[in-house]
Amino acid sequence: MSNRQKLLGVPEQLVQDVLTRWNSTQSMLSLLMEHRRTFTDILLVEKVIKKVDVDVFLPKDHECELMNDLSTVVMDLSDVTTYMCSEYSVSFSGVVPIVCGLLRTSSKVLDPDGVIIRKRKDVISDELNHRNQQFDMKTACSTPFIVSLIDTQYKKFSFLSKEERKKA
Repeated sequence: MSNRQKLLGVPEQLVQDVLTRWNSTQSMLSLLMEHRRTFTDILLVEKVIKKVDVDVFLPKDHECELMNDLSTVVMDLSDVTTYMCSEYSVSFSGVVPIVCGLLRTSSKVLDPDGVIIRKRKDVISDELNHRNQQFDMKTACSTPFIVSLIDTQYKKFSFLSKEERKKA
C-alpha cells in the first residue's frame, strides 16, 4: 500500500486505532475516502485479489457516500473531544454549553439524511440527552451546570432554550 501511496502522491498513513471510538472512526472514514483511489488501484491488481472478488471488496459509490456522510456526522464529536482534551483552552464551565450545542446542531436530523444517518444521529442524541438530562432539576443543580451559569462568557445563557433560561 505504501508503494501505491507514493506512486499516487498520497503521503498520509491510515489511523488504525485510537482510544476514543468516534475519533478513530471519524479518522478512519475520512482517510478511507481520501485514499479511495489508492485502495481501488490496489484492489484492481490481480496479484492482490482475484478478479471475481473485486466486486465484493471494492466499495460501491453508495457505500462511499455513506462512509463520507458518517464521517461528517461524527466530525463534531471528534472536534469536541479533541478540544476538551487540550491542556490549555478548556474550562469546566464550557462542558454544558458544548453538550447543548451538540444536541442542537450535530444530532439534529435533516431532510436529506438517509435512514442510516438518521439512526446514527438519533443514537447520538439519545445518548447525549441521557447523560445531560437538561430538564431534570438534579442536572440543573449540578456543578457543571451551575459553573456554566455563573461564567461571564455564558451570561446570556444562549446555550439554553427559553424554557431553561427561565428556570435558570
